[in-house]
Amino acid sequence: MPEVQDIDLHAFLEKTIALVEYEMRGETIEIVRQFEERPMQIKGDPDQLAQVFLNMIGNARDSINEKKNKYGYEKLEKMGWKGRLLVQTKAEDGWVEISFRDTGMGMAPEAVNKVFDPFFTTKGEEGTGLGMAIAFGIIGNHDGSMDVRSEAGEWAEFVIKLPVSKKGVFS
Repeated sequence: MPEVQDIDLHAFLEKTIALVEYEMRGETIEIVRQFEERPMQIKGDPDQLAQVFLNMIGNARDSINEKKNKYGYEKLEKMGWKGRLLVQTKAEDGWVEISFRDTGMGMAPEAVNKVFDPFFTTKGEEGTGLGMAIAFGIIGNHDGSMDVRSEAGEWAEFVIKLPVSKKGVFS
């Protein structure tokens, strides 16, 4: 049974990022935050939303590491590439938008179209194909939406939209 409560989005994202940031820094992956300055409140189940956000971060991490392994970190670095995950928030018309954009492998158009389908994976034997389908379902159960854009070989961006709680967005 979901435990729905008011959540301070930025504090919640910081707490979630803190769970993995140290390890990712050791893998030369930087997490960049671009949070809107005003506080944002959403209503949701913290455990379920943490699962979604950690899934987004974990997939970005896997994609960035895959790119480093495929092309070689030193070679990429010489070309000016950095392993980076941008976590961004903005509020608009009663909604908050949380985007996760990485500098990893990106996805081919056919993968973008299937990424939320159960059992579809871009990770070969390593993936179950359930993470994104579950995340999509959780966001849907929170009256939100999830979308993805990508350029194969360059980047992927997942955008989550959730309604603000009655407490809303404060100026």
